[in-house]
Amino acid sequence: MSEAIATSAATGAASATSVAATVPDTSVAATVPATSVATAVPAASIAVGGNFYDTVTNPELKTWIQSKGWKGVEAMADSAHNLEKMIGAPADEVFRLPKNPDPATLATLFDRLGRPASADKYELPVPKGMTPDVNYIKAMQETFHKVGLTAAQAKALAEANGAYSQAQLAQQAKDYELGVAADEQALQGEWKNGYDRMMNQASTAAKQLGFTTEMIDGLESSIGYAGTMKFLAGLATKLGEDNFVNGAPRGGFGGDATPAEAKAEWAKLTLDKGFTEALMNRQHPGHGAAIEKKSMLMRLISGGGKV
Repeated sequence: MSEAIATSAATGAASATSVAATVPDTSVAATVPATSVATAVPAASIAVGGNFYDTVTNPELKTWIQSKGWKGVEAMADSAHNLEKMIGAPADEVFRLPKNPDPATLATLFDRLGRPASADKYELPVPKGMTPDVNYIKAMQETFHKVGLTAAQAKALAEANGAYSQAQLAQQAKDYELGVAADEQALQGEWKNGYDRMMNQASTAAKQLGFTTEMIDGLESSIGYAGTMKFLAGLATKLGEDNFVNGAPRGGFGGDATPAEAKAEWAKLTLDKGFTEALMNRQHPGHGAAIEKKSMLMRLISGGGKV
């Protein structure tokens, strides 16, 4: 009986040994290599209870991270992500302008903002109807490039300047027309019946004396339209051609004289004894003619209708 038990125990032990040999060990030690944990977590990894930035070797950077109060790598990444969204551009597209930038720094900034490679790359439109000023355009291109304008900014500025110039020219033309109209009205009031003759006299004098359009424009810009017409008509008078109308002598003192001319003629006649005698003496053969001439002069002086 005891032998049987011993034999049975031996057999059981052998069976147990067989099971251990045939069933693989499913423990961690059997399935995970001894070096796996060491490989996944370096020896210098975060110690239990340490901070995520403990492995940072740069002291300045480490201090900066500590001052931010981030609780982990995710919080630090989230902060960087939000900053980029707020700025609206990644770090390589952001440029910080120094308080006192030097020319080289400014040049880099201008280029990154879109300044053309050279001044001649700017396209500056010229308003319709205006003659391009090549020298002016070149000077503006160089200035725009110097101050760092983009091509779009320079074009917009040129268009605005052109629009303003056109508006100014239009206003100047309108003001000139209004000025001429006012001057013509003033001359008509001054010359009265002699207006047409004096204007023809001024025009004829300008042609005969060789005045160009540019010369006349220069006179107008200096003394005005009315002053120019008076000047030219006065030249004809001083040259002894005050009776010159439309290229031919007018002859005699007529009903198209100006009030000033009529006054001068009347003053001259009052000093003429022959005329005054005829005017005062009803029996004088020239009395009728003297009365008629006096009436004509009085009407011209007062600006009455042509006689």
